[in-house]
Amino acid sequence: MKKTKLLFTIITMFALTACKGFNINSSSSSNESESSSSISDKDKITVTFYADFNQKVAKNIYKQYTLTWGDKVPKPENPQKLNDDFPNFIGWSIHEVIDDENQLFDFNTKLSDEIIDSYMTLDLFGIWDADEDPVGDITYTVDSMPDWITADDCVVFAWVWSESDPGSWKQTTFTNSTTLEFKVSEDLHGFLLVRCVAGTTEPDWGITSGNEPGRIFNKTADIPCSEGEYTYSCADWEEYGGGGGGDVTGDVIYTVNSMPDWITNDGCVVFAWVWSSTIPGAWVGTTYTNKTTLTFGVNSELNGFLLARCIAGTTTPNWDEKGDNSGRVYNKTSDITCSSGVFTYSCSSWQNN
Repeated sequence: MKKTKLLFTIITMFALTACKGFNINSSSSSNESESSSSISDKDKITVTFYADFNQKVAKNIYKQYTLTWGDKVPKPENPQKLNDDFPNFIGWSIHEVIDDENQLFDFNTKLSDEIIDSYMTLDLFGIWDADEDPVGDITYTVDSMPDWITADDCVVFAWVWSESDPGSWKQTTFTNSTTLEFKVSEDLHGFLLVRCVAGTTEPDWGITSGNEPGRIFNKTADIPCSEGEYTYSCADWEEYGGGGGGDVTGDVIYTVNSMPDWITNDGCVVFAWVWSSTIPGAWVGTTYTNKTTLTFGVNSELNGFLLARCIAGTTTPNWDEKGDNSGRVYNKTSDITCSSGVFTYSCSSWQNN
């Protein structure tokens, strides 16, 4: 079973050298480390985040805010992994070492003299989880697999969920041409299998065409699991995104009007993230028919979609890209719920990603 403990990365000088490439973001935006002219000097409180307490030096500040009494501290994005021995980021704390998650910082807390020191500062440190058994000691076996599954060197991953895991990918290993297995750390509530293009290290539901790593060609239905039962059969598979060489685009055309006219400024492009009973989620390109109206086609009616405004040159949006690189999503809409038989929607409200 999975054993974890909460502690900080104790990085040696060698490890610190190896982490020199970590991108510490100390630049400020309009509401971050800049001092507000509306806050008097005596009321200014400096809140500083360090990704790890071993990095508590000025050059390694991860994020910094200038706030005042009664403010809530903005929660920054999680830092990237610093050390393979402590791969999982848990949260932020005023303590360098914590005994349990109750000692994590509550971002609903307002700044007061109970947590601010005499120097008008608050330091918060990243907490990392050391996973002593990341693979797990429970083996699930799936037999009766079609023999074509590994054709063209395709690889198979399991998407698993359990009491403590809402969903994660697990690599599988074939023990013969029709049987595979994968390991987890606790009994599962269920899983499904996906067949991916050769070279995939992590499947991506959003890649629905082409042959880049991550592309999913086929998938199984959800397979419910019973406690203590670890062998299942899986002969039935379905195409995903049109299967090999196909995609989710088709003759069902959706139209979105009332688009703000600034959406295409700087050559930005718009993609639709769509989902339905047969599409868990996929990116679809859009086409403008006039300055405020676009269309996109799919192969079946949708349950919903949202739109994303991306940097010029994007071919596949990437929610995590924050630089000026292909994939960067600048703005997005809220989820738009679709009704059966209705194919025209309006969308004038957008928000920053």
